[in-house]
Amino acid sequence: MPPEALGKQQGYALLRQGLVQRLAGGEHLSGWKVAFAGRAAQARFGLDEPVYGGLTSAMAVAPGSAVSLARLIQPKLEVELALVFGRTLVPGDYGDEEILAAIAEVAPAFEIADCRWQGWTFGLGAFLADNAAAGLYCVGPRVPFDAARHACVAYRLEHAGAMLGSGDTQAREDSPLFNLCWLVRRLLADGHPVAAGRLCCPARYWHRCRYTRALIVCRCLARNWLWISTPAPRLRKRPLPLWMTEPLQARKQASGRRGMTNMLAEVRTFNDSQQHAGSIQGWQQVYDQLGRGCLTSELRQLSGDRFQIFQEVLDKRVVQHGRSPKGRLCAAMSLGSPPVVQGQQVSAESVVLLRDGEEFVLHAPQGTHFFAFNVDALRFARLAAVELSGEQLKRLTSVSALSVDEALLLRIRQRIHPLFRHFLEHADTISPAAEKMLEDELLGAFLDLFTTRR
Repeated sequence: MPPEALGKQQGYALLRQGLVQRLAGGEHLSGWKVAFAGRAAQARFGLDEPVYGGLTSAMAVAPGSAVSLARLIQPKLEVELALVFGRTLVPGDYGDEEILAAIAEVAPAFEIADCRWQGWTFGLGAFLADNAAAGLYCVGPRVPFDAARHACVAYRLEHAGAMLGSGDTQAREDSPLFNLCWLVRRLLADGHPVAAGRLCCPARYWHRCRYTRALIVCRCLARNWLWISTPAPRLRKRPLPLWMTEPLQARKQASGRRGMTNMLAEVRTFNDSQQHAGSIQGWQQVYDQLGRGCLTSELRQLSGDRFQIFQEVLDKRVVQHGRSPKGRLCAAMSLGSPPVVQGQQVSAESVVLLRDGEEFVLHAPQGTHFFAFNVDALRFARLAAVELSGEQLKRLTSVSALSVDEALLLRIRQRIHPLFRHFLEHADTISPAAEKMLEDELLGAFLDLFTTRR
């Protein structure tokens, strides 16, 4: 049976078989992880609940140790919160309070998710057969768990002074304690043990789409751990670690938008090229129609505070000229006939780049079909300083078009398009956490563009 034909139950059956083989080989079951906790990920696979995978002793990485990339395939670094059971739960019906009472300790953690399916492209069954992409994990110092104190935790990940990611669990639609209760009930229903001493990683809070500096990050773990705390400012007396919690109240005052999003989502059609051009958020541009007749065009647009995705189709030849959004790194790919950009013909496998308000002139042929996205330039620059080599950084600041392998372009579209469509269809229900997840996917796509050579 081909991997893409595997269903959910078949995937879980292969997951269990794989765990049995690991335990027969001398490994010990150490815990469980939750995947696809958010509604956007579930919608992509037609799910109404998350899925889970197993963690074993062989996957554990000690704080301060180095990780060899040779033992991994396509790793991703994820920030996690690990919850440790203090007593065994036998099969039965448990309320949320009973489940939470069984948790003894909480700790910060990293998961290094890994996937054997090329480009992280898979069906649901294949993902489960791969043990829900469980690769390696590293758990930090444990502290006693308190359900009230740890219901909301904020975090920040930094490296060499660069902010790599931040957030808090209050802004998430998939809270760790909610996912924990779901996981316990699902494990018991599926006949899996929930034993004292085992850990649970109920959701990822931030992830990197590439993991090229595993050695640096994991060596920092021993002395730079997340502090788990209540939102009490007095706990800030500790020296700030590499990635850390922050007082939730301070974050509320800084944002002023807790639990809501400013995202614009729309699908529009036009018969006027200038109205089309002026409707794309943040772009100062003019579309001059050259082809005869009445233009018909469509614009699909999703714009957040720190990213944008849009797809446009125009049935007439136009010249687009103006400036890209200030403070953004922009990428565009043609899904139809390739355009002429800045006076140069680009190929169908090229990705056009614009930076920070850059002026552009683009000759789009009849039947133009563009897919474009942009991210906060400063945030990507901080990631690039960690992830990219000197040669790759030079390309980031100099080239106007990247020649990219067709398979990579297809993988990027397969990662982003389903989320793009889902967000357009469910704009009113999108949480800040889901918006952040999409932003991270776009940042990962940019990293792939600059780190994958044709």
